[in-house]
Amino acid sequence: MAPTIRALVGSADGDLTGVARLAVGLSEPLRQLDALAGLVRRAHAGDDNARSEALDAIATLHAAFGDGHELVFDDSPRPDAGPCCCDEAPRRSTMQMAASAALSASIDVEAIDVNNMLLDQAALVDVMLQAASLCDGDLAAACSAARVVVGLAAAATTMESLVEAALTGGEAAVGARVNDLGRAGRLDWLRQGPIVPTNNLMSGGAPAGFGGFGGGGGFGLPGGVPGLPGFPGVPDLPGLPGVPKGPTIDDIFDLLKPKKPRWNPDDWCPTYPWWRYWRDEQYIDWRQIDRIRCMITAFRMLQERSKIGELTRPMRPSQVTWANGITSIESSGACAGASIIIRGQALPAYGAAVLMMRDADGCRPVPVPASQWTSTAITVTLPAGVISGAVGFADAAYVAAYTVWADELNRLGDEIRKLGCIGNSSITWIPPFRECPPLTPFNLLSAGDAIIDSFTANGLLDAVVEPGAGFQLAWTVRNAVTVRIERISAVGPLFAGATSVTNPAGSTYWLPAASYVRPVVYTYRITASGPCGSASREVRIAASRRPGLSIGAMEVTQGIQNTVNTVRLVESKPTIVRVTVNHSLAGFDTNAVPNVRGRIRVRRNNAVVSGWIDAANNSNPMGPNPGAQITVAATAQRNNTNDTLNFLIAPMWNTGSVTYEVEVRVASYGA
Repeated sequence: MAPTIRALVGSADGDLTGVARLAVGLSEPLRQLDALAGLVRRAHAGDDNARSEALDAIATLHAAFGDGHELVFDDSPRPDAGPCCCDEAPRRSTMQMAASAALSASIDVEAIDVNNMLLDQAALVDVMLQAASLCDGDLAAACSAARVVVGLAAAATTMESLVEAALTGGEAAVGARVNDLGRAGRLDWLRQGPIVPTNNLMSGGAPAGFGGFGGGGGFGLPGGVPGLPGFPGVPDLPGLPGVPKGPTIDDIFDLLKPKKPRWNPDDWCPTYPWWRYWRDEQYIDWRQIDRIRCMITAFRMLQERSKIGELTRPMRPSQVTWANGITSIESSGACAGASIIIRGQALPAYGAAVLMMRDADGCRPVPVPASQWTSTAITVTLPAGVISGAVGFADAAYVAAYTVWADELNRLGDEIRKLGCIGNSSITWIPPFRECPPLTPFNLLSAGDAIIDSFTANGLLDAVVEPGAGFQLAWTVRNAVTVRIERISAVGPLFAGATSVTNPAGSTYWLPAASYVRPVVYTYRITASGPCGSASREVRIAASRRPGLSIGAMEVTQGIQNTVNTVRLVESKPTIVRVTVNHSLAGFDTNAVPNVRGRIRVRRNNAVVSGWIDAANNSNPMGPNPGAQITVAATAQRNNTNDTLNFLIAPMWNTGSVTYEVEVRVASYGA
């Protein structure tokens, strides 16, 4: 975005306050989008605080956009193609037509480097779907979350349009694009004061130049943005918060930097009212249609899925699951295939209810032949996957209606997945009916295998501990009668002097540090036994000091050199770079790290960059030797050729001013 801001400044003449306000206002959707994307990704990584912040931000932004928010394509004519007819397909309401439009769209885009653009279609769709999935299956809330992301992306297309202009035509193109936006009424928000949230009041008075909070006037001054002739109706804008009178380009860049994450009552950070002009319809510059076409199509399909989901959701009866009437359960075994008899009084009639049993994902309906269902006894075979839990009943009509509803929404979700812009995110999947009946003194079934959900050391399956450090084993098991943890390696910390422990209290066990002077591997196993069978898992702990490689020195030589590189070099002559590598074993093991490799690349005149070049150690004649490696000793000897990684740089890279970038690495030391 920096070239675009510089182009805006280059188009201006005199005081840059108006340009600063323009830059801040146009980049505000991007800042909001980046902040929301960061929160959403952290939430999906398990950060509950980020999840709460993301949902709060979505609610705030959705209130600003409003439920009537609609996105349409700009139907202004292209200079080279006549009237644009490409907006018809995205306006259609059916999911099938929207999907077809997205899959068949093939509008040419200008030949520019897309890596320098601000908006990436697949990434935007990912953020949209991830934001929607934070709503835990609430389709209406998910649609609101998706609407917010689409609205931010659509608002960001204005700045995207200026970035494209800067990349293709420089200052003149940016100035012309701004004038076009002004004539089209896309910059009317410049006439308005900032929207000041109630929680953003500073301890003193408002800065000069702001009058009329909440969108009333305040900038009704004559004139226009300096240096942008033909840009009508946009006033000069003195008193930009945080910018002194007559800002410089550095002041503008400072305004665009992310704010520090701390509250300060004197830090005046008003939001800009760019969104109020998107409450009804938002027109997207035809130059940016392809940038977010698939995103808008995906949003509309999500919106239609939400409407269908809300309109066809089955009505819950007053009692969905129950266990009334069950007096006992008789079982011939605890494994799948065993027969059980559920006895009781006034059991529900066959067809009015379905029998529910527990498995790893909740409870599920179990088929029972009509001949084996009476008002006093129900005989059923234990299904595969059954585990201990409450046995009971669910309303058959509601379960059937819920299944039809969930299947249809999941089918519509599959249609969305067929779009070409869906990245790593998943469409919210509606699970089958999984509600369990209440547990009573008479309906507990003991059955099935034990389930181990996790078994880790310091939170990992393969952990590394340094000398003198202990570690924690942690586990999550279900349907287990007994839990046994044992050390199965020859060495490693013990359980209070024993190699195993059975049914330890809680779900964690701290093992103290063990003494060792060379790398060793500890292995521990957990075995959980259930009513029918057992399950086991293992973890590995590599006990070792980390090698801690670092680059100690670089010597550039063409035959004669000293350790501080003061001997001048000759241009276009073969050159050798010797790299001294250090480690941090501090006497551990042999106090040396074998199998260390490296590579180098050259940046000439801080512009052209070579490819990676392998070390030349042990080559004859000398040249890049893939796989070349050295043993890093505690103290490298300069007179020993293989105590350093040595790189031969070809003459073509030895001209002008050069910078060397070196990388060293080792695999499989200790861990």
